[in-house]
Amino acid sequence: MENKGQRVFFTMALLKTVMVFLLGLFASESLLRAQNVKDTTLLKSEVILTNTFDLGSALNNDLLSRYYFGKSIPETSLSTNLGRLKTANNVLGNFWRTELQYKHDYSKNILGLSNLAYTIDIALNSYQEIAFTKDAFALFFYGNKRFEGEKANLNNLQFNRQTFYQFKWGLFKKDRPHKMEYGFKLALNLGAFLENFNSNSAYLYTDTAGLYLQLNGQFNELMTMNKGLGNIQGVGAGVDLFFQKKESNKYCFRIELNNFGFIRWNKSSKYYSRHENSRFDGLEVSNIFRMPNPLITTTFNDSLRDYINQWSKKESFSTMIPMDVLIKYRYFFKSDWSASFLFNYRFFSVYKPFYQLGLNYHHQRYTVGLNANYGGYSKFNMGIDLGMKICSKFVLKFKSRYLGAFMPKRFSGIGGFLQLNYIL
Repeated sequence: MENKGQRVFFTMALLKTVMVFLLGLFASESLLRAQNVKDTTLLKSEVILTNTFDLGSALNNDLLSRYYFGKSIPETSLSTNLGRLKTANNVLGNFWRTELQYKHDYSKNILGLSNLAYTIDIALNSYQEIAFTKDAFALFFYGNKRFEGEKANLNNLQFNRQTFYQFKWGLFKKDRPHKMEYGFKLALNLGAFLENFNSNSAYLYTDTAGLYLQLNGQFNELMTMNKGLGNIQGVGAGVDLFFQKKESNKYCFRIELNNFGFIRWNKSSKYYSRHENSRFDGLEVSNIFRMPNPLITTTFNDSLRDYINQWSKKESFSTMIPMDVLIKYRYFFKSDWSASFLFNYRFFSVYKPFYQLGLNYHHQRYTVGLNANYGGYSKFNMGIDLGMKICSKFVLKFKSRYLGAFMPKRFSGIGGFLQLNYIL
C-alpha cells in the first residue's frame, strides 16, 4: 500500500461523501416505486436519480481520518487497529455509483402486450479496493525493523481500481394472477480506467543484521494507459436478472443478479505477470517504504512502479466487472410494521458477504426504520432508513448503514444511499 496512492484514495472518497450528502435532496438506496412509500408496486412511470456511496474498512475511522488529514497517529491508535486485523484478507474499499433511470409503467401496452414495463438506465460506477495482510499494515506504519530474521506475509495482496459507464435497457413482466414480477436488463459497459494488482505466495525477509532484504512471490498487474472519466479504453456487455413474489401487506421476496458482465480493454493496456526473487544488499534498512540513498532515490513504491513498467507488455485483455447477487425478504407482521432481511454477495471484488436485519414502520406519507448489518467493506454496524412522500410528484428516501461513524474509535465506514423519484 503506497502513501501517495492512499492519500489520493481518501481524497476522492471524502470528496464523494460531501457530494453525496449535498445531493441529499435527490437520492436513496432502494427504489420507491409509487406515491405511497409503503407500496413497492410500480404504478406510474418515473424518472429516478440515485446516488450510492460506500466507504468501509477493517481499520477504524479515527485512524483513517488522521492519516488522510496528515495528523499524527498515536501509538495507541496504531496498536488498536493492528489488533483489529486478521492475519490476512483485511479490506479497505470504496464504491460509488450515480444512476439516472426512466421507468415506463405497466398500465400501457408495449408492442401489443400487456403487463409489461421497460426501463432505460445510465450509470457511472467507481470501485477502489485494497485487500491486505496484518504484516503489510505493520510494514507500512512501523517499517520492517520489527521483522528482523522473519518473513513478513505479503500473500494475496490486492489493489483494484476501476471506473466504467453503463447504458442499460430492461424489460419486465408482471404476472398478476400469481403476484409475481420478473425481468432482465441488457447492458453496454464502457470502461474508463482499470488498475488491478495481486500477489501470490509473497513475502519480504529482513536479515537479522539488517544487511539485506529479500522479496519473493508471484506478482500480477493489469492496467490501462490513460486516467480520467473522458477516456473510453474498453467495451463490454452484461445482463441483470430479477424475480419477485409479493403479496401486499404480507410479504415480499426478491432475488437479483446485477452486473453479470465484462469489459474488453484495448491493446494499449498493460499486462505484468512475473515471479520475483529479488535481494537488496548493502546497508541497514529500517523502513522499506523510505529507503535512503544510494539504494533507492525515491520511495520504494515509485521504484517498484518503474520496475513493473519495465517488464510490462501491451496487450488487450478482458476482465469481469464486480457482480452482485442479492436476496431480499420483507415480512409485514402488522399492517404498518415490517421486518426485513438482506443478503449481498459480490463476485470479482474484495467485498465480504453482507448481511442485514431491519425493522420498519410504514405510514402513508413516510417510512422510518433501523437495521443491524455486518460485512461488506466493514464489520458490524447500525443503520437508518428514512422515506418521505414530498408531494404527489416526488418521493424522497435516505438510507445509511453507518450510524457507527459517530464513534470513530470503535467503528469504520461512512456513506449513504440517496434517491429522488419523480412520478410522471
